[in-house]
Amino acid sequence: MAQGSHTKAFVILSDEETFQMAVTLRFNEFASGSHRFITGPLSEAFEYSELDQPLAVLIDLTNYEAEELPALEKICAHFYHSKLVGVGNFKDADALIQLIKLGVKDFLRFPLEAREVQTFLSQLKNLPAQSAPVKSGRIVTIFSPKGGTGVTLLTTNLAASLAQNNGQQVAICDLAPQLGDAATYLALTPEYTLRDLIDNSPRLDESFLEGVLLRHASGAKVLASPRGDQEPLNARCLTEIQTIFSLFKQTCDFLLVDAGHTDHALLQFALMQSDLIILVGNPDMPSLKGLVHTLGWLTKLQYDPMKIKVVINRYNAKNQLDTREFEKRTKHPIAGRLPNQYALCTEAINNGVTIHELQKNSGLAKSIFELAKMIQNSVAGGTPQNGREQTSDKLANPAQEQKVKRFAKWGL
Repeated sequence: MAQGSHTKAFVILSDEETFQMAVTLRFNEFASGSHRFITGPLSEAFEYSELDQPLAVLIDLTNYEAEELPALEKICAHFYHSKLVGVGNFKDADALIQLIKLGVKDFLRFPLEAREVQTFLSQLKNLPAQSAPVKSGRIVTIFSPKGGTGVTLLTTNLAASLAQNNGQQVAICDLAPQLGDAATYLALTPEYTLRDLIDNSPRLDESFLEGVLLRHASGAKVLASPRGDQEPLNARCLTEIQTIFSLFKQTCDFLLVDAGHTDHALLQFALMQSDLIILVGNPDMPSLKGLVHTLGWLTKLQYDPMKIKVVINRYNAKNQLDTREFEKRTKHPIAGRLPNQYALCTEAINNGVTIHELQKNSGLAKSIFELAKMIQNSVAGGTPQNGREQTSDKLANPAQEQKVKRFAKWGL
């Protein structure tokens, strides 16, 4: 394989000459004359010891198999300063996440579509200097393994609290594939959505992003999920969503991602981008079982347990399970217990207002405020608060002992 030094080089790695030719021809249609294309098999990737880090490395993943992962890991490490692009058709979400972890952050379908190539080249042209990446804002993903636990209500109220009480620039990204409720909970009607940003990604910049965001009276901003007449979000949107997240980090102190109803691949992507993960559950057996399973899954994926905060919503110390047993079994503390004020929540949702606006002195409003403070302290390097209620560590009566025994049947 020919070697050389060129700042605008594209490296195309494939064992198939037809793939090399197809990619080169398609990119030549839109790339400027100053770009150079170097092709060769994957096995010769390391012959580039004399080549400056190329602008982009396009890797043939049309017939990707899991056993190729170690070789790809070495290739990604070798071209660590370059834009790594996987070219193929990706149906396996787990494989996609593995590739993202290696550093392959952009994906193009094969055969290459003209529009996707144009979008990619446009994004490449607008990349900031490598030596000075901008990274200031924090991403907090809020989700639950079980539906109906109050993820969206918590996300919107935390965003309002952070924006209003701490003077932060806060945004919400509703990552529901379609028809999410974050805007509805704040009585906002989206004219534009996340899908509009994705479909117009060549024009994407800070001003375009600002023009799409909805603004709440608290100061929080909302990026709504696609409407019913728009294409739902899916794993093919990862490249554009990463660009959008990067813009949020440049313009906001906090981006709260409502991932309560999202696609599995998008959830994993959001978690990987997150500085803090809020795992929400209710104090009932099915919900706690889901929390245990999810904590085990996140541990297996080697997420830092310090950035995972468990929050129990609709908590009632008198009539429900003693969640302290959950802490003992999982060895993971509960960061917050939000009191069960169902009627208040329903009224807030129906009127499109926050809990603070409706009853600022309620126990729930105060708990949300404390949780917002915990989030700020956690991502700023402060000492996380555990938000525990001051209750006795001893079981009060035989009925509570029976509740604890019931944990065993769910694997807790």
